[in-house]
Amino acid sequence: MEVEVRVLSWAPFILKIEWSQRVKLFQWLVVTRWYNGPLNDPTFQASPSLAIKTGIYYYRKIVSEPLRAAIGKREEKRSLKTKDPQIAKQRHIEVSLEIERHWAALSEPATNLSNKQIVALSGILYRDATERFAEEPGSPETWEHLKRLDAQAREKGKLDQWYGETVDELLAKEGLNVDAPSRERLLRAASDAILQAIEQLQRNAGGDYRPDPDAERFPDWKAEDGNRGAVLSKRQQSREKVTIEDLLERWWKEAQAAGLSPKTYQSYSSVIIRLIKFLKHNDPRCVTPEDIVAYKDARLSEANSRTGKAISAKTVKDSDLAGLKTIFGWAKVNLLVPSNPAEGITLKVGKRVSVRPKGFTDEEAKRLLTACDHVQRGTMGEKMYLAKRWIPWICAYTGIPLSS
Repeated sequence: MEVEVRVLSWAPFILKIEWSQRVKLFQWLVVTRWYNGPLNDPTFQASPSLAIKTGIYYYRKIVSEPLRAAIGKREEKRSLKTKDPQIAKQRHIEVSLEIERHWAALSEPATNLSNKQIVALSGILYRDATERFAEEPGSPETWEHLKRLDAQAREKGKLDQWYGETVDELLAKEGLNVDAPSRERLLRAASDAILQAIEQLQRNAGGDYRPDPDAERFPDWKAEDGNRGAVLSKRQQSREKVTIEDLLERWWKEAQAAGLSPKTYQSYSSVIIRLIKFLKHNDPRCVTPEDIVAYKDARLSEANSRTGKAISAKTVKDSDLAGLKTIFGWAKVNLLVPSNPAEGITLKVGKRVSVRPKGFTDEEAKRLLTACDHVQRGTMGEKMYLAKRWIPWICAYTGIPLSS
């Protein structure tokens, strides 16, 4: 409503000025007033925030007053590391739930981690790094440079500056609230694990893909997650009846409170229905990674009921696998299943052949925006008229996708 009021109050003035001055006014109005105002207020948003200059999407949310002392900042801002709006939406869901769990954990007493737990957590960082870059590790010189930077961070006592954000994201992902000594020890362990990953990736970059002989030093975190394992054992002993559909509904109850779109629920519901039909059972504890791989392969061999064409790899990756990772990941964190069977399972999506530039040409953009100046109200409702009249302009000078 506030956006509509602003548009209506500025519209008569904007229509009277020259085209070139209109452009400058919109740049100032949208970027300075709207983009830093209610449209970009993290408490207002339930969708990814777009950085205009870089085109990269972010998760943003204001930290509530009682938690600011514990978190140490007023705003939680995290890069979603993508310019693709569809991927950004999926990652925004995952980060949103992760942050909510972490904030909930901060209201509980801080936990003191054992040495084995710390090494197990650092192993997650090691595996993430080696799996992410092993396929295309770049040049050995790049990793040599990172080794020098790591050594400098150690010498100057700047481990927190280098690895603090990574460690905090890891703790948030696992829903942990740890005491200061545990976090300090985890910083050192994280530095050791990442250095080990750098050395392995440097060997990969040189053409050596033999397994890292020291990779087995990291215990499995799933078996070493402290109180979580004990709670899960009690639940298993009580033989709580939980179905795959239950996981979806419980996840949605929490996700809905976090402001996620009903369209996401509909999409994930379809995925869960297909999975249950494929598995021929409804027990989430019996789902294995092999089941997820078999489901993925089966989906790739199916045809779209509307078009008759094969289901694309992008659809399976961004819809099916993304939904299963989110639902089972949430269930694992909430002690409903011992592990996430979809974790780490993906598929390679080929790049689409480009037949023309991604954006509009200058001529196309001018024709589109000129047409906006001549939109006639006719029988259109007020909101539809305002949308057709102004939204293309807003999108043009902010880079915000139309879907946002």
